[in-house]
Amino acid sequence: MDSFNLANCISTAKMFKNIHNALSDAVEKITANHFPVQENYVEEVNGWHIINFKNEQGHTLQVEVNIDDANESIVMCVLNSNGFTNDQVTTIMNTFEGQF
Repeated sequence: MDSFNLANCISTAKMFKNIHNALSDAVEKITANHFPVQENYVEEVNGWHIINFKNEQGHTLQVEVNIDDANESIVMCVLNSNGFTNDQVTTIMNTFEGQF
């Protein structure tokens, strides 16, 4: 996908890491190759992991991720992209998705 707006999702089927390893690897790559970003794993609600990414200006990109271990697939959705450009959201989502 070229850009992500509210409620846009990625679905992928493949082998993957656990959520915390994928998240830390994504933040490391985004910060090293694109722009500074921090993460905050918020909680798991009904099988969906809620994650906040924050940029230097304190803006928040909120993402939810569902990991289906049985089918080896994930679904990622943008809940809120307040203060992030479409290019930044695309970079974060594609990099994060690539870490699973």
